[in-house]
Amino acid sequence: MLMELLSKAATVAMLSFVVSSMLAMGAGLTVSQISEPLRNVRLVVLALLANFVLMPLGAFALAKMLWLDEPFGLGLLLLGCAARRSCRSLLNLPRATLHLPSAQWFC
Repeated sequence: MLMELLSKAATVAMLSFVVSSMLAMGAGLTVSQISEPLRNVRLVVLALLANFVLMPLGAFALAKMLWLDEPFGLGLLLLGCAARRSCRSLLNLPRATLHLPSAQWFC
């Protein structure tokens, strides 16, 4: 019973973290700051192509090269479909807190 309660609490905590992080990222922007980059059609198409075609293909190829089991390959594919912007913000976190150069070239 305790494990079931902890599991539900972890799910609620993770969901609230994700929602609050998304709200915090967008709360400082105005509508014009959000819509201005979307007017560049070429940039939007390239970003969609990179995030939803190239990255999943790269993850699939990496899973095949490493001979990963199906659950691990699926997890890698899901990570490949994840947004690159969140990866970049996670990599910049140590630099922001420790004032050290971070490896921005990863994402």
